[in-house]
Amino acid sequence: MKFSLIIDHEETTVITEDGGIACIRIAENLSDDEVRTSVTDYYQSRLTEVPDEDADELFAHLAEGKMYCKDWEEAKYNSLEVIQDALEWLCVGEKDWELTEELFPQFFGNT
Repeated sequence: MKFSLIIDHEETTVITEDGGIACIRIAENLSDDEVRTSVTDYYQSRLTEVPDEDADELFAHLAEGKMYCKDWEEAKYNSLEVIQDALEWLCVGEKDWELTEELFPQFFGNT
């Protein structure tokens, strides 16, 4: 399955060709006892469910559906570990991945 990555200086967005999307970002500690380096937000809604004309409201539209999150104590927002975890969550059982730059340009332009 094809996937794309958009990596900013504080966030990585993982996109799969079937419309799956997860965002991984730098996170502050929840408290002195709850340390975290990053957090992944997994969207249950798919990009394929968002009308192209709603591109400006993409994340508001996705947030209307269920979301799940995972705190990472040590893994950084752009590490292979968190990216692989997002891919596994978005497409359970998929083993054959192909990195591409051409997914959902109506929302992200060239990734």
